[in-house]
Amino acid sequence: MAVASDQTRERILRAAAELFAKGGYRATGIRAICEKAGTNVAAVNYHFHSKENLYIEVFHSLFDGFKKPFLSIPDEIHNEASWRDGLTRWVELALRISTGETPPELWISQLTAYERIHPTAALPILRKKLFDPFKRSIERIIHMGMPENSTALDLHLATISLMAQCMVYHHREPPWDAVLIPPGVDRATWLARTTEFIIEGITSRFAFRTNNV
Repeated sequence: MAVASDQTRERILRAAAELFAKGGYRATGIRAICEKAGTNVAAVNYHFHSKENLYIEVFHSLFDGFKKPFLSIPDEIHNEASWRDGLTRWVELALRISTGETPPELWISQLTAYERIHPTAALPILRKKLFDPFKRSIERIIHMGMPENSTALDLHLATISLMAQCMVYHHREPPWDAVLIPPGVDRATWLARTTEFIIEGITSRFAFRTNNV
């Protein structure tokens, strides 16, 4: 019985993630989620109590696993080569999520874009689960390359600038998709070149400093 209950909960979460990502929180109804999940409103109420709680649980379920690779990167840096490699891996991971074409990356990108335009009660969860951990991890990496006379504001500006270069690709609904990523460009080529350009912008200004680790 418990297994069946868990499976129902997972079906609801997956259906809700897909529909919330496609239509946003306000335009997505519980009955539509139930129909896609093959269950009923009573099951949603039993597992999640409300539409708002279900929406928040979608964020928990999607984002918990995605922050781990980002958080581990700073701990693996010990010299100039590993610093540049860490920067590259961080940016490439962020771009892969921002431009993901299949779930769950696609749903994360769409949900994040909706929350930036039409914030809901899930915004604090988004910040806690995604934005803040991402910011802390790349901030640590950038700090390793900052000159000694740099201020906290310098570090903040460099961090937000890099994050913004990755997050802008969340807005890929027509016609912005063709504006941000030129049609006909091979995805792997685009990803590699975009990562390279972003990294060059950081490494042209900063260099790894052992005393900043």
